[in-house]
Amino acid sequence: MEASQITFTRYLYDKTEVKHSLFLSILQHNIHESLFWGYELYYSGFEEEAFEFITLILNTIYKDSCSFIQSYYDEMVEKWNTDNNPIYFGNLIATLCTKKYDLKQFCKEYLKVEGVQKEERPKNVLIVELHDDYINEFKTKHSSKIYHTLKDNCIYPVHKNINNLFNISRPDYKQVKTNYYEHWLYYASFSPIWKERILQFQGIVNHDTKHVDFINDECMETFYAHFGFEPDEQSTETQEKIIGKKNIKQTTIKEFCKEFHFQLLIKIKKRT
Repeated sequence: MEASQITFTRYLYDKTEVKHSLFLSILQHNIHESLFWGYELYYSGFEEEAFEFITLILNTIYKDSCSFIQSYYDEMVEKWNTDNNPIYFGNLIATLCTKKYDLKQFCKEYLKVEGVQKEERPKNVLIVELHDDYINEFKTKHSSKIYHTLKDNCIYPVHKNINNLFNISRPDYKQVKTNYYEHWLYYASFSPIWKERILQFQGIVNHDTKHVDFINDECMETFYAHFGFEPDEQSTETQEKIIGKKNIKQTTIKEFCKEFHFQLLIKIKKRT
């Protein structure tokens, strides 16, 4: 669950922060928010990576507390490989949100602490099957006024308060805003959905200037007529959902463990 190349998703969230927001939402048993983050990753063109991330979550916090989930995961992946229906991905996420997890391996591997999971959530073997209509709201949409697309579709704020826990190395807030205002299309170009859009209108990614150049003004104007999200013109509320607020208080290991009912083992040193 480590950071990687800065990549903006379809609605210009930081992809790494989307993945960690998905993880946190699953821990909170929040089905709707988990689906939002899961499909933000999925519909940005990272379908296989989205499944791989769910595999990582499953192997890290569910394999001991919910053993049957592996066979269900395999079933959903097999069906998805057959017809690529995104409903199977949603079924996995929604089902995980209802299950008891154990953070022992996660805390030891990522937070370097040991303890015992104390959550009293009962074990169950229920499976959540979503209706196609339910996931329609998570499909990629453009507002009638293109510059309203972010405002209308960025429902949840990214969880930047756990960046330190996951050792996410990101620029300072001033640089984050610069990336978002001036170089958003460059960082978005690393998402398959944006790469395809750029190529459609004969754009060329310029790694030196961190901009996208078009072969002529007509191609550029047509591109921005379709996809000019104008992130620098968004309201403060919308911007803060995507890039977060300045000086966000970071969650400590102790606070994280308390919130998710993981009791830390305190090692008492023997007196000399």
